[in-house]
Amino acid sequence: MKDAMIGLIEELLRETYEGGLPGQGTQYLDSVSGIRRTLGSLTAAQASASRNGHPSIASHARHMHFHMVA
Repeated sequence: MKDAMIGLIEELLRETYEGGLPGQGTQYLDSVSGIRRTLGSLTAAQASASRNGHPSIASHARHMHFHMVA
């Protein structure tokens, strides 16, 4: 049971960062999602832009990074 759970968590993390595998189901609505693809498609200016006083995408990515390495 523990190994199965670890495998599911590893797959979810891979999918979160790299996106879904072609032809397979996904935990997300979009099989071509993934943090790396999403951030990679933005310019630095786009990622750094704040809209309506909300934090930028870059600040969210930095926040996420902080918690992943903490």
